Amino acid sequence: MGPMDDPEDSVLSRLVESVRAISELPECRNVCKKLYGNLVRRVKLLSPLFEELRDSEKELGEEEVKALESLRIALDSAKDLLGSVNGGSKLYQALQREKIAQKFHQVTEQIEAALSEIRYDNLDISEEVREQIELVHAQFKRAKGRKDSLDFQLDMDLAIAQKEKDLDPAILKRLSEKLHLKTINDVKKESLAFHELVVSSNGDPGDCLEEMSVLFKKIKEWVLMASPQFDTSESEKGLIKHRSPGTSCWKWRRVKRRRTAEWRSSMWKAERRGEGRWCLTSSFCGIRFSRSSSRLTTNLSPFCSRFRRSH
Repeated sequence: MGPMDDPEDSVLSRLVESVRAISELPECRNVCKKLYGNLVRRVKLLSPLFEELRDSEKELGEEEVKALESLRIALDSAKDLLGSVNGGSKLYQALQREKIAQKFHQVTEQIEAALSEIRYDNLDISEEVREQIELVHAQFKRAKGRKDSLDFQLDMDLAIAQKEKDLDPAILKRLSEKLHLKTINDVKKESLAFHELVVSSNGDPGDCLEEMSVLFKKIKEWVLMASPQFDTSESEKGLIKHRSPGTSCWKWRRVKRRRTAEWRSSMWKAERRGEGRWCLTSSFCGIRFSRSSSRLTTNLSPFCSRFRRSH
């Protein structure tokens, strides 16, 4: 290959970096999940082409370099779109799904057009890679001429949520799940994304600002009511299930009994060793025992009341 500043080497390196950046994007959790996932999957399949061309000793022609440069520009546009969708406001994307879908369609057309300019017969690539790229190219062609079906249930729920003051909890639950605004952390992230949207658009992200504000308030109230008032740690998520008020506390009772049994076992072993007067604190289970007071204090969680027992 030529020196580092050679146009051929430069465009191939940038193509590899673009595909890598797109591959490393986190999973999308909003109404654009399907469009997002399809585009990321197809772009990933282009990686072997760029890697083989970069490792090849055969120089590319001027037309091939020009076509690859067009593809690089298209992939950069795809990367920007994917990044904005993944980190943007979920409510905004729900209300502007048609516009966002059109952006995905435009990027798909741009990538397909760039792939059509590449003459695979002139490239030094293996048969396996060529077959894969031709298959990916065919997928982009089909995607270019096909529009994804709309979610009519979501459209209906959004329309009702904007009009009615007292919403059916079932509608709020469906919106919360489809928009992936299920926890307090989700609501906090959405609030930040909403604020960034307003700032980036100079205070006017379009005529949907008021609609977004009303919907966000209703969904936020629903999440605060249906979810615990604090976020649990990763280690506790396996033990606690988010539940609405009124749900029985039997899971916590089971945890409490198990942890109390573990504590008593450790106390028995300590006394067998004859360790005199001491005070033991176990932070992982929230149990404190003082030998001098002969009292056991347990405070497992805000869902369980404090109680005392004689040792």
